[in-house]
Amino acid sequence: MQIKCPVLEDFCRSSLDGDPKKRQLLLEMIGYICSDLTVGKCAFFIQGQPNSGKSVIAEFISRLFDPSLVSNIPLHQLGERFSRAELAGKKVNIAGEIAGRALRDISIFKSVTGSDRITGEFKGKEPLLFHPPVQAAIRGQHAAANDRGGYHRRLCEPARGSALQPEHPAGETG
Repeated sequence: MQIKCPVLEDFCRSSLDGDPKKRQLLLEMIGYICSDLTVGKCAFFIQGQPNSGKSVIAEFISRLFDPSLVSNIPLHQLGERFSRAELAGKKVNIAGEIAGRALRDISIFKSVTGSDRITGEFKGKEPLLFHPPVQAAIRGQHAAANDRGGYHRRLCEPARGSALQPEHPAGETG
């Protein structure tokens, strides 16, 4: 028995160019995020032009979880001690637009994607040691500039390039 999801299929046709391989990658990404697996040691970067479906995918993934299990820490803030604590007890981190500048320190990114033990801190409270069971989905028009292999090995780009190009660039109509 095959379950029909016409809204998802319409999205895949319009935002993924109807490409069955891109659709499969999107479904695998969602499946990995929903699982408790961290063996992939990766985060998902959803890249594309403005108005191309990145926010739709991020919102869809967010709504699969109770809001208390979702954090929204931007990639460039993961290294900040008070931001890290926000990942404790979360299932998924859905970050908004990513800055195109180089990351100063990728060690926390590597620890989060590898579910290594990290320290976080809430202001005025004792430091908290925890294993972040969080999956990361990050969206943006441009990838963060970083030439360190540990960053690029952990970054999966299931929907990149023309996969998320809008049908009509800004200002154009049908």
